[in-house]
Amino acid sequence: LFSSKSTKSPRFKYYSIIIGITLGYFLFVINRLSSSSASKAISNFYRFNPHTRGANPYDYKTTLDRLAKNFPYDDSPRRIDKNIYQMWKVPITDPDFPHRNLVTKWKNENPTYKYNLLTDDEIHQNLITHFSNTVP
Repeated sequence: LFSSKSTKSPRFKYYSIIIGITLGYFLFVINRLSSSSASKAISNFYRFNPHTRGANPYDYKTTLDRLAKNFPYDDSPRRIDKNIYQMWKVPITDPDFPHRNLVTKWKNENPTYKYNLLTDDEIHQNLITHFSNTVP
């Protein structure tokens, strides 16, 4: 089975090369088609989101400029609100919520903090409401 001599016929080698080239070309064409559809998707994103037009959203300078514009630095001596935010799939009132004892522990160990348990849907809605036009 594993002899040092090649037992493959020249015809087998010829067909192997032809099949390999054909398969390689086929994969190349498929890759080009999928790349062009990705390019179209990116182009459509910029067309339908004009606030990102002309700037690379993955460039750190672009992101830094947008954040500085929408969230200017505030050096006032005001205090930071004491909040604890946690998230879960369902609200604490749901019978399927499994960690009521841990929520109670958080509240008891941090009595000066406001405890907030948000569901995934609430977080998604808050992100859309507060940050859709300001965060890059």
